[in-house]
Amino acid sequence: MEQEAKLILTNREKIIENVLVWQKENYPLRTDSYDKCERDLEFVIRAYYNDILSDTVRNIQNVSAMYWFNNRRQIVETETEFATHEFMVQYILQNIVPNNEDFEIRLRQLHEILVETIEIGPKYQSYTHMNRYQYVAEYDESVNVDYHLIEQGLYDAWKHTPSKNNFMPYKVHVISPKDQYTKELIYYKCLENETKANGNHITDLEELKRYEILEYDNNNSKPNYYNVKSAHYILLFTQRVEDQPNHYQQELVNRGFVYEQMAKNGPKKDSARSLSYMEIGMFCSNFANAVLANGLDVSHTCCFPNDRKYWSEPVFNFLDTNPLLIMTAGKAKKYRRDSLPWDYDPKPDFDRIVNLV
Repeated sequence: MEQEAKLILTNREKIIENVLVWQKENYPLRTDSYDKCERDLEFVIRAYYNDILSDTVRNIQNVSAMYWFNNRRQIVETETEFATHEFMVQYILQNIVPNNEDFEIRLRQLHEILVETIEIGPKYQSYTHMNRYQYVAEYDESVNVDYHLIEQGLYDAWKHTPSKNNFMPYKVHVISPKDQYTKELIYYKCLENETKANGNHITDLEELKRYEILEYDNNNSKPNYYNVKSAHYILLFTQRVEDQPNHYQQELVNRGFVYEQMAKNGPKKDSARSLSYMEIGMFCSNFANAVLANGLDVSHTCCFPNDRKYWSEPVFNFLDTNPLLIMTAGKAKKYRRDSLPWDYDPKPDFDRIVNLV
């Protein structure tokens, strides 16, 4: 049904326009602003298109699940919603893909999933705020982000992130909005790493700025890590060697136990680095969940030199070991997906990642 799927996608503006006209005539008191309605109808049409094209139901399941959060439907009254979606299906079958029994059966199957999910909820309920995550293209520097929200997120992550033997073998260095110079230097470290990865390692700052103009400004584009430059806060993670073990840890050390989290060098410290990466990921997830709940945004990047010798400027004297991860936080001005179709860059499917043995 590739041709039929393409027909509803290429005619989506016409479909949405007619659906909204119908809704205004039949349910004039539903809303005064139709921007959200237009957006939601676009999501549903693209879900129909992708599921018909690939013979799946996952896209309509994902879209209809957005009507629910924390086990609660986000719309109270469903009559208008159901009637509008029914009209859209009828319009497609009468005006876009008429007289096609197989297509009608397939479209109505997907429509029934949409209605059922809106009515009783998705099979899987999300109880986190991670569904609000979007990769930030640029932060809004005109917005004043309250540090207490960041501090609360950091405390929440510290408190609730588990750690092997309670060592927490990492440190989080927080760069504030006031330190614009340091933030820009970190951005150019990322740009430097890009040139190194591409086989033309540029270390001079002025040369990097010229490279940026040639590679991006002249092409009216930005690197994916551009948000580092405009971020309100930057979290820079490094490995931490424990030199003040707690009573329980010290008791085991006295009995001959050896912990890689306390190794200052050698293979055991290298082993601890892998552990640091894993636990940093858990910390970041908890921090993200906390700040997303307060309407802020986060992003991450590993595109930077991970050897401290490339961070020789005095402003980076706080780096006691090699940097492992950069995480940004603040209020987004633009998301990466704003410039891409929502279905253009998806994750791998669930069953490609999760293997139920």
